[in-house]
Amino acid sequence: MSNKPYGASAALVDIISAPSKVIDWLREHPGSVWLPLLILIGSTSALFAYYYQWVDMDWLIDRTLSVMTPEERAMNEETTRTLMTPVGLSAITFASTIFVVVIVYALQGAYLHLMSKLSGAEGLRFMHWFSLSAWANFVGIIGILAGVLTLIMADNNQLGQEELMSLNTNLLLGASPGDRWFTWATSLTPFTIWAIALIGLGYARWTHCSTGKAMVIAFAPWVLIHGGWAAVLLLRG
Repeated sequence: MSNKPYGASAALVDIISAPSKVIDWLREHPGSVWLPLLILIGSTSALFAYYYQWVDMDWLIDRTLSVMTPEERAMNEETTRTLMTPVGLSAITFASTIFVVVIVYALQGAYLHLMSKLSGAEGLRFMHWFSLSAWANFVGIIGILAGVLTLIMADNNQLGQEELMSLNTNLLLGASPGDRWFTWATSLTPFTIWAIALIGLGYARWTHCSTGKAMVIAFAPWVLIHGGWAAVLLLRG
């Protein structure tokens, strides 16, 4: 039997296959947060940088302009054509990925930290919850790998961003770019639900509350945000 100490490299696999093991390890190693963050930022940025070099850019620009109203197109066409270059789009993607991965996970960690404090849990700092959020969301790497396969298997280079990252609720709704439900549908992925479930599992193991209560706490912000968003879309008709 190997006596090799458990570390972050093993956790990258186990967060998918044996998440409880990783969660227990994170309880003692909350500072091990940067590896999944860097991999998610790097792999997402690399995938889209390649995509923007590969895609038919004239087609992508025309497709983007086609969902604008005539007034919007008149105001924004020149700026859109200037910004929509492989380098420009790659830079925007890199910056937005950093924002989502770092800021959103930090907000998620702050929320979990607050809830744990209110429940009376001891010995858990913000970094514990930030780390749990980052590691749980690492399951999204599967979606990135699926995007790579989509590029490899594409018949031509006229492929939209939503088709590159196609494992989302829009597979069921079939909304087109420009439809009011399109952004909502493409923002919901099975990896998001998987990650939140892992966060709920971690909350239960660390605070010793029931699994049901932990899942309610973990899913509450997601349900409120996307439920409220859906309600607004429905009211707008």
